[in-house]
Amino acid sequence: MSFSDANNGWIVPEGESASLLHTADGGRTWQQINARIQTPSPKPKPTIGLQVGNIAPDFTLTDLHGKRVSLHDYRGKPTMLNFWYPSCTDCQAEIPTMQQYYASAPAMSKHFVILAVNTLGGDDEQTVQNFVQQNHLTYLIVMDEQQRVGTLYHVRETPTSYFLDPEGIIQSVLFGPVGKSNLQRVLADPKSANRTTQGR
Repeated sequence: MSFSDANNGWIVPEGESASLLHTADGGRTWQQINARIQTPSPKPKPTIGLQVGNIAPDFTLTDLHGKRVSLHDYRGKPTMLNFWYPSCTDCQAEIPTMQQYYASAPAMSKHFVILAVNTLGGDDEQTVQNFVQQNHLTYLIVMDEQQRVGTLYHVRETPTSYFLDPEGIIQSVLFGPVGKSNLQRVLADPKSANRTTQGR
């Protein structure tokens, strides 16, 4: 879009700037500034990867009811992607905190999702089922029996947790048991927790 001063015939092309000057006789004129207005370059789209700022790689696994579940099913919701297995001591340590926070009013109000991927430990589905029932877990658990997703995410220790924003972008990566303070921070403002860290 261009604009003009009808009194003086100035036409300023779009993308250039000008300043209005008042002349001594009460008239007006435009002083064109020979500089292009700089518009910010668009941000590059995030790429798929495992670093903070990347889009978390998608996958599909089966839950304990035989239903196929994909990570992309939870776009639009803040998500904790947790790699674990029942006989893992550190996993056992964090699970009560995870379950308590998952069922809390702040988490429910933000539609917070925990997607727990059973991997690495070799525990079979019946062992996982028994563990879930004994500990009254209500968040979603899927079976990575071939360790395909654990390999995709380069999981070398458990528990390992990726915290994703509603767009599926990794905001924080945590190795070791998660604490209540970790959950509160990433749920309150995921982007303020941009880091890779140890738990507790």
